[in-house]
Amino acid sequence: MCGTAEYLAPEIIENSGHGLSVDWWSLGVLVYEMLAGHPPFSAATPYQTYQKICAGKYKFEPTFDPRAKEFVAGLLTKDRRKRLGCGKGGVAGVKKTRFLTGIDWPAILNCQAQVPYLLEVTANDDTSNFQTYPDSIEDDAIPLNGEDREKFNIFKEF
Repeated sequence: MCGTAEYLAPEIIENSGHGLSVDWWSLGVLVYEMLAGHPPFSAATPYQTYQKICAGKYKFEPTFDPRAKEFVAGLLTKDRRKRLGCGKGGVAGVKKTRFLTGIDWPAILNCQAQVPYLLEVTANDDTSNFQTYPDSIEDDAIPLNGEDREKFNIFKEF
């Protein structure tokens, strides 16, 4: 298994088979995190996070717009057969949600949509629109021994 623990769908954790349904789940986690500032499922350890995901329990911030709440709840439905985007409506059902009302889908498809906010960028390497974080003071990574280091060098001949 690989991926960010908070974004894994229950069917991946439970090893019950999966398909496109996991992408709709991850979209729900992403939208929730963008609106709340934190993921809907998180804990001190990945295992505890997996337990929360499989339980399907999360809370909405009081500031959530009702349309956003409905959209996210549809995507974070534990039963993938009932999850938004996975039923007979498919992508069309997602596009018709109240949360996405007013989006000009043909304009997006044809790269003609107007962006709601245009960032000011002064050069290709301009990072002024990104938050800065302090560098780590200590490096707690365990050094690799020779055998483990070799495992990471399997592509050196390419």
